[in-house]
Amino acid sequence: MASRKMTFFEMWRSKKERGELRRRTNQLRLDPSQMSQLLGDTGVRRALQNSRIEGLLPPIGMEVFRRLTPASLRWIEQPHEAEEMALEMSERSEEVTENNMPKQTSDLETGKPLPIFFGDPSHDLLNTPLEELDPFYESQKTFIVVNKDNIVHRFNAEQACYLLSPFNPLRTAAIRIYLHSLFNFFILVTILTNCVLMTMSDPPAWFKVAERVFTTIYMFEVIIKVVSRGFCFGKFTFLRDPWNWLDGMVISTGFLMEFIDFGKVSVLATVPRVLKIFAVIPGLKTSVGALVRSLKRLLNVIVLMLLCLSVLALIGLLLFVGDLKRKCVIWPSYEIDNYTDYLQDHVNYYYRSGSLDALLCGNTSDSGRCPEGYTCLKAGNNPNYGYTSFDSFGWSLLSVVRLMSKDYWENLVEMTLRAAGKRFLTFFMLVVFPGCFHVLSLAVAVVAMACCEQEEAAVGQLKQREGEFGQILEAIKRSEEDEGASRAALSPEPEKKESVEGPDRDQRACSPCKSADCLLKWNCCGCCRWIKQRLNIFISSPFFDLGVVICLVLNIIFMCMEHYPMTERFSRVLNEAHLVFTLIFAAEMFLKLIAMNLDGYFRVGWNIFDSLLVAISLLELLIVEHLPCVLMMRVFRLAKWWPSFRMLIKLIWTSVRALWDLTLVLLIMVFMFSVVGMQLFQQDYKDNVCRISVDCHLPRWHFNSFFHSVHVIIRVLFGEWIEVTWDCMEVSSRTTCLIFFLMVVVIGNLLLLNLFVTLLLSSFITEAEEKNNLQIVITRINRTLGNLLRKKTQLNPDQADNEKVPRKKYLDSAASHELVLEVQDRGHLTSESCRAPTAEAEETAEDDEETEIKRYPEDSKEQNGDTPKDCCSNDGTGRVWSNLRRACFSIVQHKCFEYILLIIILLSSVALAFEDIHLQHRQVLKTVVARAEQVFTCLFLVEMILKWIAFGLKKYFTSTWTWIDFLILQVSVVSLAADRFGFSELGVFQSFRTLRALGLLRAVSRVQGLKVVVQALVRTVQSMFDLLLVVLVFWLAFSILGVNLFGGKFHYCSNETSQEIISSLYIANKSECLLLSMEEDSPDILWKSTELNYDNVLSGYLSLLHLGLSADCVDVMYAAVDATWGIRSL
Repeated sequence: MASRKMTFFEMWRSKKERGELRRRTNQLRLDPSQMSQLLGDTGVRRALQNSRIEGLLPPIGMEVFRRLTPASLRWIEQPHEAEEMALEMSERSEEVTENNMPKQTSDLETGKPLPIFFGDPSHDLLNTPLEELDPFYESQKTFIVVNKDNIVHRFNAEQACYLLSPFNPLRTAAIRIYLHSLFNFFILVTILTNCVLMTMSDPPAWFKVAERVFTTIYMFEVIIKVVSRGFCFGKFTFLRDPWNWLDGMVISTGFLMEFIDFGKVSVLATVPRVLKIFAVIPGLKTSVGALVRSLKRLLNVIVLMLLCLSVLALIGLLLFVGDLKRKCVIWPSYEIDNYTDYLQDHVNYYYRSGSLDALLCGNTSDSGRCPEGYTCLKAGNNPNYGYTSFDSFGWSLLSVVRLMSKDYWENLVEMTLRAAGKRFLTFFMLVVFPGCFHVLSLAVAVVAMACCEQEEAAVGQLKQREGEFGQILEAIKRSEEDEGASRAALSPEPEKKESVEGPDRDQRACSPCKSADCLLKWNCCGCCRWIKQRLNIFISSPFFDLGVVICLVLNIIFMCMEHYPMTERFSRVLNEAHLVFTLIFAAEMFLKLIAMNLDGYFRVGWNIFDSLLVAISLLELLIVEHLPCVLMMRVFRLAKWWPSFRMLIKLIWTSVRALWDLTLVLLIMVFMFSVVGMQLFQQDYKDNVCRISVDCHLPRWHFNSFFHSVHVIIRVLFGEWIEVTWDCMEVSSRTTCLIFFLMVVVIGNLLLLNLFVTLLLSSFITEAEEKNNLQIVITRINRTLGNLLRKKTQLNPDQADNEKVPRKKYLDSAASHELVLEVQDRGHLTSESCRAPTAEAEETAEDDEETEIKRYPEDSKEQNGDTPKDCCSNDGTGRVWSNLRRACFSIVQHKCFEYILLIIILLSSVALAFEDIHLQHRQVLKTVVARAEQVFTCLFLVEMILKWIAFGLKKYFTSTWTWIDFLILQVSVVSLAADRFGFSELGVFQSFRTLRALGLLRAVSRVQGLKVVVQALVRTVQSMFDLLLVVLVFWLAFSILGVNLFGGKFHYCSNETSQEIISSLYIANKSECLLLSMEEDSPDILWKSTELNYDNVLSGYLSLLHLGLSADCVDVMYAAVDATWGIRSL
């Protein structure tokens, strides 16, 4: 029976186990004695019988790695011919099934390292043709070659190009060259050099010569591969590997472009040259293979996505065809000769201030209206150069894709609703957005499933490898036990002699290391050891770490004080403080070096980090140059004593290592699309820039240089692609631009999605760490303060006996905690746990009360007052009161009471929704809402009184949920009183009335599922606060760096009258701006700062928050690009 596949969340939860499994399997090794037993001991082989390992190992007495000889090749050819005949017979008879065929061993596939049970080949067998190790290929005329990294490479044993046998010296030399690391390094350097030359927007005259040199090198690589592997006939030849097709494309395009000018089509020669990087680096080849497999799984989803988008595009075509051409056109007072030309003239349209497109309108009752003097007519083109519309299936499909990607979608929805009517908002809310969301969710699910399957397969191989290693060790142990039993009579004296001689031999072997040991450990004299011991005690003290942390925090505070502008005195104080803290940290490093010596000091990773910071800080003092990176890195020293901060850094580092290959693939794709975009559209942007710019200057986003092309591609990866696509289609070919940008969007999103899923599945382990010195000293301080306070407030035994003993116990937080645990364990709530805890507690309230009264009769008297008999008697007013409480208790515990309250809560919330801006003009509705508010307040007041009578005031006010009900009710009562006495227009009461929106919180306590969720959220507040503090400190480092880099540089010269920003090309600093203001005699020319800047740490926080959380983060990028760098000298 096949095992059940793990879900994504099960795989996500097993990150720790998978990480430990990987570490264990990477450490699996067999020592030489174990290898000799595995290969030459019959007892071990007998124990491994009927296992996969036994079938892969050679017979006893035969070498594992055997050279390929003509005799062995003839021995392979004989069964090969017999197998061909048998295969022909089987094809005719159709009796051989697929299950009867031998299976390929996954551990011996091409490009994988040798399994551990084969050992390492000798040096003379490296890069040499060897006989096959996999039984699957023994009869297929192949041989293997193992390089120095023990990576298996498989070749065809047939004659390469019908000329070169495996023993031909030319082919053997080609194989050695092909597998040599220097050859791969040379090809990689050639590709990278070629890529660097591709980034030149204006290539020099010798560029053609360099291209010919690169083509020659690639041709030499192809010749080496063809000579070593063969060309196309047979397995493992040159053309049988799809990665080698890139070489064929590079060579063919290189030669064709020498004789034919392909124009823009020549950009196709760039793509295979960049993709060759994947073929050279094995790790990238594996990552690309995984991406291709996930893309195959996505084919059905892509087809479904296209069908859904086509349906939505057709619906949009039928609903909104021609609507986006309706514009506000001024109606002339004179007679028009040519009505068509008049409608096509954009001068006659109404434009909003700062808008490039005319104001849209509609002729329905709920569509947009035109200003006075203008008429709504179909005129001119569609918005955005005519590319935003539903007039044809293609443009409608592009609009739907734009909605699905959520790129500037609000503008499209706004224009459509203004032209067609607000009623079509339901089309977007109920059809477009849910449809696109479900399609994208399906794509995410398929990619996550593919990644889970690949990860599960890798885990299966790791478990198999670990199990086989355990089998080998068990077999060797069993064989040694059998041999030990047969040799029990042997004398142990030789072993004793060896053990006696061992220390002398070790001492002689270590004698050359005495000088190094003395240099690194400083144990040459007793005085040095005495000083080290005293200093070691000093630096190991928790209070020493406390002092370092205090200095570090003070240093961070001084760093946060830097701002713009600063006085010279304040700047001098900060520099002196920086010098003092640098000397303090240098002294800390010096003391630790003496106490721990060089060897012990540099064995600790944090000490290496500290020493680097101190060295760079001292170098900064020598060169008198301000290095802001040093200041930023000091913040990260807090992670040494802060476990949460350290966990965040470990998480980031682990994620970077896990995503290294995929991140490199993403960077290569960004580079490739940037180069292709520059080569495709560079000339078009130069020639047709006036179509997209009024002043005929290039916009910020263009393909005129490699640097700007990278910016455009990164912007597309962040989801903003439609605007640059419009500009591209306006200056170049529409088809080319659409194909290019859609490819960037699809491939980029696929890579980002795989990055995200891999990040979730990557292994990082939060190990339980011991308390550091800072935590120890804080614990001691808290314990000391607690002891001091306890001595002041300690009571004597007589006072303790006279304390009141609690008499009633209802609910505590343990009930809700058990409920949360049940949800976590079972995934749902049982019927017993869903019962109202208040009701369950009240069922036993009377019994508990009677029990407490029996135990503490005096306390019962004190609690019930002077005449408890009257309250609890069976006659008179006591009986009436008791019956009344029982009746109220039965009412509030009834299910119908809870349901009625839920309905009242929902109705009161609905009534609040009618209090909009139009309520003042609807007197009837206003009266109904006011009366409803009074009725609901009275009902909630009745509910509170019933619970007071049923539970009592003490029980009622011991629950957090009833406190919430009480406070919300007080808000309604105060609001009604303010309306009654005419104070409702006061600002205080208007603000107080907004708290009525909290009325929905009443429903939380009455729905058990919501109650559990809220309680779970409350319990996570402390962890969330700790995480928020860590993130704020992490951002503090970058805010300090931003202040040092950009402080006082996000300024510009502005003309307040014309609202014009004067370019930094003309006005570079504040002095020039003020000089211009004096020359023009205009006080409206001012030197201003951008809203988001880095003039101080708090402003830097706001800018970082905008960059990290806002979709529109280009404002900060524009300010950084336009930053004026000549200000601080003024």
